Amino acid sequence: MRPTARGWGVLACVLASAWGGVVTARSELFFLAAFAALLLVAALLAVMGRQAPFTVRRRVEPAMPAVGETASVALHVQNVATSTSAPIVVRDVAPAALDEEPPPSLPLPSLPPGGAATLRYQFTPGARGRTALGPLETAWRDPFALLTASSPVGVEEELLVVPAIEPLTDAGLWPAEGDGSSRPVQRRTSVSDDDLTTREYRQGDPLRRVHWRASARQGELMVRQEEQHSVPEARIVVDTLREGWPGVHRHGADTSPEFEAALSLVASLGVHLADAGYHVQLLETGRAQLRPPGSRPTGVRDAAFLSSLALAAPVVERSARVADVEPAAVARGPVFAVLSAPASDALEWIASNETALDVAIAFVFVGDEPHTQPESTEVLAAQGWRCVEVDAGEGAADAWQAAIDDVGNAYGYV
Repeated sequence: MRPTARGWGVLACVLASAWGGVVTARSELFFLAAFAALLLVAALLAVMGRQAPFTVRRRVEPAMPAVGETASVALHVQNVATSTSAPIVVRDVAPAALDEEPPPSLPLPSLPPGGAATLRYQFTPGARGRTALGPLETAWRDPFALLTASSPVGVEEELLVVPAIEPLTDAGLWPAEGDGSSRPVQRRTSVSDDDLTTREYRQGDPLRRVHWRASARQGELMVRQEEQHSVPEARIVVDTLREGWPGVHRHGADTSPEFEAALSLVASLGVHLADAGYHVQLLETGRAQLRPPGSRPTGVRDAAFLSSLALAAPVVERSARVADVEPAAVARGPVFAVLSAPASDALEWIASNETALDVAIAFVFVGDEPHTQPESTEVLAAQGWRCVEVDAGEGAADAWQAAIDDVGNAYGYV
């Protein structure tokens, strides 16, 4: 509860009139002071006698907004009192780190008993992580506009802000493993319920499997052979050890611009590969924090994958693979590494992630101290990796396009 500008003026009038009455001994001034004081008391009683008889439901679209993405909040406010509510002003409570601008004050009209209204506003998250919206702050004034009172309605609601996600162009760099979900890799199997091709007849094959048209073309008996769809694979290797990010390790910070940009690249890359139909492996040099992206309906965000990125942080504990210097298994598809300046054992393990294809791309983030990065580039390049240096201010789409151009020029992919 606080006085308005008019309320401060009335309070000043009370004090000035009372002081003037004492100094001049004029009763009129005392009457004026008493009248102004009665106005303040009446305003106080009016404000204290009012409550905020509302319930609120909050809906955020998208449910997990990304950094830099405009999100919309719908506030469904309902009057649960037995009388009509007076017009008031409401404002959602949000931490200052969520957006540069605080949520606006919104006028709530008079509502009948059981009546409801939906109020909307927008915000743009500036940093990833766990934050909260709410409670809803309601504010009202007395009939004389001398005092303003506010009261919270509802509770805080958790909100996860995920790293920025940028659309990536279709690379077309690894045709040997298929073209995603549209043209899956074919692998022979004895399991039915798959596509049919033909092979030569072998003793014991049932006659019902003879493909007569193919037999006529080949001049010998041909039978149907069953083949199975296989989803192509891709691997993303992320250095999540604190010592691998100079801006975090040397300055004792929780994160750095390079690490945030790296998570944005991982998010964009994971979403892109999953949408293209790849089964994505996600490996870390630190203790496990991240969930791999999975298949999902078009237009629906991968909650498990993105929420793990929203809460990820540079860690001290090494993964068992790095701690035991255990070589990584050979990947069946393209491999992507996201790193800056990892320690020698972590770098050795990252470099061991070989692929059966020619495509192994390392995104090396260059920080404020670029002299720490050449070792990463040299070691990986010696192992056959294509290294792309990335600045923290460079977007994921630009880094991806640089990688496409580099690999395309090197191997002659179209």
